[in-house]
Amino acid sequence: MKVSVVLLIAGSLAGPSAAMAAPGTAPTISASGQGSWEMICHIVAGGDQSDHILGPDRSSYSSPKLQSASCSYKGASGGPLVITITGTTACPFKDASADACTLTVPKGRAGSFELKVKPAR
Repeated sequence: MKVSVVLLIAGSLAGPSAAMAAPGTAPTISASGQGSWEMICHIVAGGDQSDHILGPDRSSYSSPKLQSASCSYKGASGGPLVITITGTTACPFKDASADACTLTVPKGRAGSFELKVKPAR
């Protein structure tokens, strides 16, 4: 029990990079919002390219082989759209907080972002 508590505390003190990229966690792009919204991502993972459409029915994409993503989004109709990226130290959002890679898009707004994931060593 003591070891678990010590490891938990040490992990929380390790800093924002550790929080965004826990070992063994696959990079994930996810979003949530009220009403209708859409995000279309062109993904490169393991050398393969594909397009993924995210929306209220499928709100995330995850792959341990993710190399890059180019995503366009149209914000939620009923409120803000919250886009979150986890499992990587890369964060394309300029004003993201130090402990999370999150972008809050105002109701109905559209935009895009590019994510480049550094390979694990």
